[in-house]
Amino acid sequence: MKKNTLSMLALAASAVIAFGGCAGDENVFTDPNAISGQAGPSAGATDPAATGILPTILDYDMSQYVTMGDYLSLDLGVNMVELSDEEKSSEYIGFLAEFASQLTEPAGITDRAVEYGDIVCLDYCGKQDGVAFEGGTGTGYLLGIGSNTFIPGFEDGLIGWMPGEEQDLPISFPEDYHNADLAGQEVVFTCTVQYIVSPDDILAEANNHLEEGQEAFSDIDAFETYYYGELQRQVDDYNKSNIKNALYYQLPTVLTVVQDFPQELIDSYNTQIMNAVSTLAANYGVDAETYAAYYQQSLDEFVTQYSKEQLNYDAALYIIGAENNVLPTDEEFNVWMEDIIARSGQTREDFFSTASENEYKVYYFEEQIADYVVEQFFAK
Repeated sequence: MKKNTLSMLALAASAVIAFGGCAGDENVFTDPNAISGQAGPSAGATDPAATGILPTILDYDMSQYVTMGDYLSLDLGVNMVELSDEEKSSEYIGFLAEFASQLTEPAGITDRAVEYGDIVCLDYCGKQDGVAFEGGTGTGYLLGIGSNTFIPGFEDGLIGWMPGEEQDLPISFPEDYHNADLAGQEVVFTCTVQYIVSPDDILAEANNHLEEGQEAFSDIDAFETYYYGELQRQVDDYNKSNIKNALYYQLPTVLTVVQDFPQELIDSYNTQIMNAVSTLAANYGVDAETYAAYYQQSLDEFVTQYSKEQLNYDAALYIIGAENNVLPTDEEFNVWMEDIIARSGQTREDFFSTASENEYKVYYFEEQIADYVVEQFFAK
């Protein structure tokens, strides 16, 4: 009965190989979210006891080794998501229906006709040639009129109906409907709108789910304004995430290496990547050589490729940060680091038992500079 669709914001970005997308939150360094239980350890979290304190790009002046071209002219190939007013309205109405579903004793409105944007409590039974078909019956279903939850024409067909009246709604399923038995078929839904959910009840429920420190919404219009702002923020975050993923592959294309990187730095990145490959391989129940073979490469080739990509990406970020005077300071890093440690509930010794402070510093550096670059592209 419902459309076989997913929310646009829930769609995942195009799949990349498990190790290839290591920009941003998926890099070879430690993700501090793992400490607070928000995510598992990143694939490349290293053990200082086994590898020592590995040198990073922050131990060198990268301007001696690389120069950066006009990165802002790069075509990242990112298709930016933009929601139309109709899509925003549809998302909002569907969101109201979610709050309505949490009401235990809704008052219900029965003295006016159904309008666009209402949340209705609906009984329905779909029949084809007078016979009820599977999946076409529901009782007490909370449906947002304009949410595009049901097939095209269904929700619009209820506009103007009075609660309590049983009526027939003739409608045709879309030709591309996921159920081949119903695709393109003409059916009749016998429906009764039990009541219209009161917006005041929905507002009260929304005010019961405020974040700490958030002020209560004065009316439903204030809630709508807030929701649209949050929806736009989610869209922006989605677009920025796609930009960041693209930057990992694109920034190094305008990077020129003018002097070979120090061998100890190359070795450090190789060690990080090797640890990452070993961790990923173990997750699949194979050894590192077998994992690399999945991509038609020897282990040495595999490690060398991704080590070079990560080092070039980090070097590019370093140059951009230096040239634009936005390299994070030690003071900024220390404040961030102390907050992470405090939230972990661990001692400093325990906290750094699985990754060195240097690794966290590189993670912090990467995120800050990558976010800066993303904002530059986003503002174009």
